[in-house]
Amino acid sequence: MPSAARFTREIGNMSTNPVNKLSTPEPRGRSIPTQRTQARLRERGYEVANCERKVPISGRGFKGRLVTQDLFGFIDTLAMHKEEWKRLLAIQSTDDSHHATRRAKIKANPLVKLWLRQCALEIWSWGKKGGRGQRKLWTLRRERVVLDSEGKVAFEPPNDTM
Repeated sequence: MPSAARFTREIGNMSTNPVNKLSTPEPRGRSIPTQRTQARLRERGYEVANCERKVPISGRGFKGRLVTQDLFGFIDTLAMHKEEWKRLLAIQSTDDSHHATRRAKIKANPLVKLWLRQCALEIWSWGKKGGRGQRKLWTLRRERVVLDSEGKVAFEPPNDTM
């Protein structure tokens, strides 16, 4: 059990540490794409809701293996900007190596067309990029999901920067 003095010392350090003054610090250690996505959105002034949950797939309940289940089968994160709140943004987060898999998953889901009539949807892929011999940094790859003129699901680059 930590002592009260240690607790006070840690709280005091939080206010002087410049990293803690950020609205959303980079997740420590091994962070997953959804954490990175939500941190980036919060930095940009969005209200964020996590829409994925862990569910057990064995009879052992939560002591056994868990699988992540997305909202409607394709939404990891819902975001709404604090000032530009007219459209809800849904995001499917993944690492760079699974971007094509997420595209196929979204294209196969019949609810996507219904979603795109009223709301926005994007795929955010995270990967470590950098030149040879240089430090590798987390890099975001975004792709907007839209309905084309025939009403089919299509993909295009976003028209803004995040």
